[in-house]
Amino acid sequence: MPTGMQKSIGIKYRESQRKKPPTRKASDLHMDRRREIKTIYHITRKECLLSILKQGLQPRLDACAFESGEDQMAVHVYASPESVRDALAPSSRYRQLEQKHFGEDVELCVLQLSAKPYYTIGLCGKEQDAIRILHPLSAKSAIVLDLNLHPISSAELENILANRSAG
Repeated sequence: MPTGMQKSIGIKYRESQRKKPPTRKASDLHMDRRREIKTIYHITRKECLLSILKQGLQPRLDACAFESGEDQMAVHVYASPESVRDALAPSSRYRQLEQKHFGEDVELCVLQLSAKPYYTIGLCGKEQDAIRILHPLSAKSAIVLDLNLHPISSAELENILANRSAG
């Protein structure tokens, strides 16, 4: 039967044999950087604008998301103007899916929203600027932008909304 000293040595030996977490290299550290998102952007079809401005952004699983392999309802937003521009490029996967499901002449606009302070993302690649939010977002303070990310004038916005509510 082991003595108290032998038990103590045995415990220390077993602890020393446990797998230690791998030592992180400097090249891995960029995965841990975080940034606070203050503004988010949502690309939408103009025909959805009236509904969004009234009811906010609701999590959905539309045909484009489903075809991209997603299986959870979410609101898709972007964390930077650069990522919006990338998504709007004619050769982007987003643009190709939109045109496939809604036609070549689909009319898009961008909503700029203030983000809640708790939205954070890792900075480990361009696709990390695409954020999936699983709950509804208010669009009360949204600014409607054109595809060049310039604010749409009040008159133009009224015209878009009038055409959508009449149709």
